[in-house]
Order: sequence, then C-alpha cells, then structure tokens
Amino acid sequence: MDIQDEKDLAEEILDAITIICPHTILAGGAPRDWYMGNTCNDFDFYFSLDPDSTMTSNTEQLSRILPKGMVRVKDLEVRSDIMYKHMKDLRRIHYYTYKGREVQLIQLDRLKSVFNAVDNMSCSICKVWWKGKEVVPTKDFLLSYKTGIMYLNKDYSWSDPHPKKMRERFPDFSCGTVE
Repeated sequence: MDIQDEKDLAEEILDAITIICPHTILAGGAPRDWYMGNTCNDFDFYFSLDPDSTMTSNTEQLSRILPKGMVRVKDLEVRSDIMYKHMKDLRRIHYYTYKGREVQLIQLDRLKSVFNAVDNMSCSICKVWWKGKEVVPTKDFLLSYKTGIMYLNKDYSWSDPHPKKMRERFPDFSCGTVE
C-alpha cells in the first residue's frame, strides 16, 4: 500500500466519522509520515461525542456509521491509563482494524478538545493533522522537521511512554527544547 492508497483508506473512515462529528481529524503519526514521504503504521482519528454517553452507546453509534469491514478489536476507557495521563480531555479509545490497517478512534470529552488535540500532543514531531486534502503541519512540527530537534509539550518528560517511543522512532532527531 502506498501513501495515496493510505490516504484513500483514511478518507473512507474520515467520511464516515464526520457523519457524527464533522470536526473529526486524522492527526499525529499518519500525517507526519506522509509529510515525510513515508507510509504509516496506523490511523489515529480524533473526534468527540456527547460527553455523557456510555461506552456501549458510543460503540453502537460507531458500528452504524463506520465502513463495512471495519472490525472492532476493543474499547478502552483511558482516564487511568498511564500512556495517556497528560491528555486531560481524552475519554476513550475505540480500536479497530480495516483492510489490514490498525485504526484508533480517539474520543475526546468535548468538541472544543478536538480543536486542541494537536496542540496538546506530547512531542513536536507529532503535531500535524489531515482532513482529507493536504497534510497540515503546525509551526512546532515544522520547527522540529527543519532543525532536527524534537521538543516536548509542557508536563511531559522524555521518559514518558509516548515521548520515549518518539525518541526510539526518530533516532536522528535530537531531543531538546523549543528554546
């Protein structure tokens, strides 16, 4: 599967999710990898539903709108998960597979959180998003991409699970600060 095939696949999923949340975005790894000219490992879609809804009602709602052939793997309430301890607006993650690709539907507490999702990511090298047209890099991402220096968002350390994963994934990038 090449980058265009991945974008076509991601667009199928994005089109479905925007039925229930028009502001859904694909952010982080996939758009970052595409920007760098590489294929991606998985898709992380950020969206929001009614904050008072239950896991069961969310899962049922998603099952009605997602493309046929998407297979639900599991659902995770993330409030106490160490991997996501700094993402205060994170509600739950719905894990799926679709045409051989892993898909995470990352549900945020409220719609406003979708607009802040990229800015709240742990590491500058991940602050990039896509909504069916072009990849949109943030200033933080571009600064890291052009200088070869990754830096962390507030409240994170390089020993936290996600930043540690980024250090391992991008060994040619230095770990520094925005300054």
